[in-house]
Amino acid sequence: MSFSDISSTAFLSGSNRQTAPVLALALLVVAFGAVGCDSSGSGSSTETDEMLEPGGIATTESNAQLIASSGALSDPVSVTGQEAPNPTGETPFPEGVEGAGTFHRISGDRSIDLASQAPPLYYALPVPDDRDKSQIALGVRVPRRFVSEPDSTTPPYGWDTLQGAYEPEEDVLVVPAPFLVEEGVVLTVVESDSYQTPSMEGTEGETLLEKTQNFFGSSDPEAQTFSHGNGFKVKCKGFSGSGCGSNEKDSVRAYLQDVHDEYVPGFRSPDIKTPLFSGTYVWTIKKQGTAWCKGDTAGKYLYLTNTPITCYNGSGDPSEGTTRHEFFHAIQFNYAPISWTKSQSNWIIEGTAEITEPSSSGASAPAVRPNLGLTAIDKSLNKSSYNARDFWVYLINSRNSTPSGTLDPLFQAQSNATNTPNVDKVDALYSMADSHWGWVTNQAFESRVTDGFTGKGALSPNCVVDSSVASLKNISYDAGKRNSPKTRTIEVEELSAQIVGVQFQNTGSNRVSAQASASTSASNSFAKAYFRHESPTTSCRDRGAQSASAQISEPLLPDSTAAYSTTTFYVLISNSRAGQSSTFDVEVSHEDQPTK
Repeated sequence: MSFSDISSTAFLSGSNRQTAPVLALALLVVAFGAVGCDSSGSGSSTETDEMLEPGGIATTESNAQLIASSGALSDPVSVTGQEAPNPTGETPFPEGVEGAGTFHRISGDRSIDLASQAPPLYYALPVPDDRDKSQIALGVRVPRRFVSEPDSTTPPYGWDTLQGAYEPEEDVLVVPAPFLVEEGVVLTVVESDSYQTPSMEGTEGETLLEKTQNFFGSSDPEAQTFSHGNGFKVKCKGFSGSGCGSNEKDSVRAYLQDVHDEYVPGFRSPDIKTPLFSGTYVWTIKKQGTAWCKGDTAGKYLYLTNTPITCYNGSGDPSEGTTRHEFFHAIQFNYAPISWTKSQSNWIIEGTAEITEPSSSGASAPAVRPNLGLTAIDKSLNKSSYNARDFWVYLINSRNSTPSGTLDPLFQAQSNATNTPNVDKVDALYSMADSHWGWVTNQAFESRVTDGFTGKGALSPNCVVDSSVASLKNISYDAGKRNSPKTRTIEVEELSAQIVGVQFQNTGSNRVSAQASASTSASNSFAKAYFRHESPTTSCRDRGAQSASAQISEPLLPDSTAAYSTTTFYVLISNSRAGQSSTFDVEVSHEDQPTK
């Protein structure tokens, strides 16, 4: 599918082995009370801070070890860990997974989110004596905030697993991982007959660090990553042997190959986990109604563990649109640190993921509602973060660009920054105020930029405003009964727009002309008027121009209105700035016209 096929109803819408003995790490041990956002991490025992150096090992109080392969860290990080209470009462393990050993809550003095190309961190956890060492993995209790599209049906926590290798001399499970979470995450060793855990027995090395790097990596830090691009392994989970089989797996695999070929060449590769030493991506089709797929959830991306999920009810084909959408999340989350600060940037994260969905998936439904505001993240507002899709379609096509041409520079800017993706970064690249205002006028009235879907940006032949485009506030004005202007003060939220529909009547005996003005002292706030004008190509004509001045006041003079007649015209007002609302005074008046 080419980008031009995207429907826009809305166009509105070896080793790194050390030749000298490993230097002893300087340890800083601090005892203090257990704290953390993960409620399961509280306990009566003390925590231990230890500095994890690049190319070093830190050991926590609960005997968990964190290993930094060469190149994984640029600076030391303080690691804290303690034994945590068993949280499975409130967060049960998935079906077929067992574990009743030690639970470790491990945190750092900062969050670390490594891209798939980066050398990984490793967690090494003691393995309980009763475990089958060939069928173990790392259980990760994933908090809801590290899941795409969290809503009221998303549980506060859920379990996911990461594969590793068993090291018999130290009796630990060693697992490559891309994260260290500042507020802490609960980890444990779990067992399942679906795992095949390799053994590190016989691996060369005097220390666990050396063995780990020899077993998993190489002497070249840049090569200490698993290769990608060798296809997709699709798994069914939760179906108890029926409802999901080879046909469904083949369908999802085909979706994935298509979206991979379409988007990966222009972006970083997706951050999807792979089996150990495999070049295949792992994708899960999960039964609707089970963990992570509660309610009407269509899909999830667990970006702590890089696990993508397509939810499926067993009827028809799994969703292509959802699969493509979650795949693009995997692309996004390889541009760190987006994954740690997503909550303030849904209009970027979700809006850009929406553009990857084919028109048959519902992405072509009327989507953009400028009055909701691009940066709104309140899901009660009709999921406006998804509706921002059409802003990105407009921005890409108005620049005669491609998705990667416009979005990759933005994502790159996030990966080199320490704060959240935000309006300021979009503004630095694409002049946010101008882009927003151009998008609003296009969506509400003009339809000058399209993506091949005809007619969705224009008004009806009768010049009737569709309320799904922007909120409509009406002003009634009767020139036959008034001798003074009528004023309405309207507040417009950040990055939002409203349409003032002026229902202009003349019940008097004189011909009159209507006048209107929209004024504001706010910067980056704009106005334009549109009058009914029937023609083969447009429903309305504009009678104003974009104004970048602080004061906007445009007299608007349509054709004279005959006595005893009614007409309607529109004033589009837009607050194209972030962080502040704008107040407009919209004034309507009239002048008598001499009778010929």
